[in-house]
Amino acid sequence: MDRICTRYNPAHAFIATLSRLSRGLALCVCLGISSQALAANYYQDAKRYYAKGELNAAAIQLKNLLRDDSRHAEGRLLLGLIHLDNGDFPAAEKELERSMDLGIEQERLLLPLAKAYLGQDKLEKLLLKVDPDKPQSDSGKSTAHLYRGYAQLSKNDLEAARTSFNLALEAHNNGRARLGLARLAAQERDYTKAHELIQTVIDSGLEGLEARTLQGDLYATQRQQPLAQQAYEEGLKLSPDHLGLHLKRAETLLAQNNKEEAEKDLQFVLEKSRLHPGAAFLMSRIRLEERNFDEAQQYSEWALQFNPNHAPSFFIMGAALFGLEQNEQALEYLGRFLKVAPGFVPAVLIHSVISLQKGEADNVIKRIEPLIQAGIEDGKLYALYGQALAQTGKTAASLEALDKAAELSPELKQLGNQ
Repeated sequence: MDRICTRYNPAHAFIATLSRLSRGLALCVCLGISSQALAANYYQDAKRYYAKGELNAAAIQLKNLLRDDSRHAEGRLLLGLIHLDNGDFPAAEKELERSMDLGIEQERLLLPLAKAYLGQDKLEKLLLKVDPDKPQSDSGKSTAHLYRGYAQLSKNDLEAARTSFNLALEAHNNGRARLGLARLAAQERDYTKAHELIQTVIDSGLEGLEARTLQGDLYATQRQQPLAQQAYEEGLKLSPDHLGLHLKRAETLLAQNNKEEAEKDLQFVLEKSRLHPGAAFLMSRIRLEERNFDEAQQYSEWALQFNPNHAPSFFIMGAALFGLEQNEQALEYLGRFLKVAPGFVPAVLIHSVISLQKGEADNVIKRIEPLIQAGIEDGKLYALYGQALAQTGKTAASLEALDKAAELSPELKQLGNQ
């Protein structure tokens, strides 16, 4: 077969090379434009979802955005605000501080960062970082004084807090500064003054949402749950998708033993924010009371993902695992909880039952004796104490403890006859 030969033409080669380069350059430009457009779309979608209270969907879009453009400052800021709404304060702090490094103005970050620090009890960091001299606006200065006051209130430095709240009021006459003074009055147990200050803010039409939230919190502190529920519902009229208010209303409903309505609020929160730690914890409580141990464990795991040191979730997890007959794991979680709250009788009871089954009577005695010496009178506690004493051969003391158990809880009387 004859070879087909082509003659090399420098002009044709140059044109071909230029054509390839042009196509490559055009492709790069198109990809760049597409990437920028895609990032803008992700961010706009996230803002739209966030405005509708759909935090899960907003977070997904922001993670897509930051995967493509890790230096998108506004995206970092919005993701920080979502973590803040979810109660994940460490993650909020991380994203908000990253957004500051990327150029977000400090004044825009003043309030969210202060909330993130306060939510973690990083009081000294808040007092160090939140400087009222840095903001340019009167409103910014007022906000800085306000959150310094909250930190001082948490440290029980009441006079310093009073000074900060008054400075906030002087810098910018607004409802939030008055609400700070209301919190101070509540901490001083002057509930009448606290309610008057809150009502003043409500009547002025300023900060209605925050005022109704604080009003509900104050009624809840006073154990006036129906009034707390009413205040939260007034707040929800102003912001129907406010996850925090749905969560607070759920707590008041649970305190009134209205699990059905409480669960509606909690499911609403979890639909908007799938792993919301507060909602997950309250759902774990409900499921534990229903003896649905599998779901109690699952919800506790969700709560602990966000706050690995959340002591109440240790108890729920331990109790659920005990119900599932996973005793070794139950002991681990209950032990963690009892380091924080050694006098919580339900945890002591479960821990003692497992310990007795393992033949660790001495440990049970050491755990229960301080509670009995402190005057706690619980029939089941005395019954387990009696059994532990019997296992260690202290027969007389055992019978005495079992008699006390029968006196406190007659249904346990049979234990004293064994």
